Amino acid sequence: ISSKNKRLDHFVMDAINQVLEEEVARPPTPPSPSEYPPQPPSAKVFVGQIPTSMTEEHLKPIFDVFGNVTNIQIIRDRNSGAHKASAFVNYGTIAEAQLAIDNLHNLHVIPPMTNPLQVKFAHVPEPDARPGNGPGGVKIFVGSLPREMPKEEVEKIVSEFGEVLELHIFTEKTSGQSK
Repeated sequence: ISSKNKRLDHFVMDAINQVLEEEVARPPTPPSPSEYPPQPPSAKVFVGQIPTSMTEEHLKPIFDVFGNVTNIQIIRDRNSGAHKASAFVNYGTIAEAQLAIDNLHNLHVIPPMTNPLQVKFAHVPEPDARPGNGPGGVKIFVGSLPREMPKEEVEKIVSEFGEVLELHIFTEKTSGQSK
């Protein structure tokens, strides 16, 4: 591990520990992210595996280590408002978002969670991308649909944006009701 990565790792762990101790203070600024090439056309990242007790204010010092955080949004259940152990973090630049991904994804666990943080760009692939869904296809996930919405209605809505090659609705094993 390079000394730069050790230093960033130290900053991240310090930020996590400060949040856990409720002593939220901004850690020192890391090296400039300008060395990273442009990546996807979004500076928005998805963050998974965060404790449900954490708020946007708790997350900010952890992600501020890597650049200018412009917005943090905890992902919540549409009906109950329950924290879903994930969030979106927006950065001022793509390079800052990439720096966070490089230094957090699968590398740090925030107690009481047992799995490492999942930090990835939160964008839809370019239309010409072909990520494992057959020729010309782009696989998408649509969440928070009403449980009673029939498959045909979902397909009708989604087909307005392009040809639907396959549609799968996740269901409960015991009841058969959509999740």
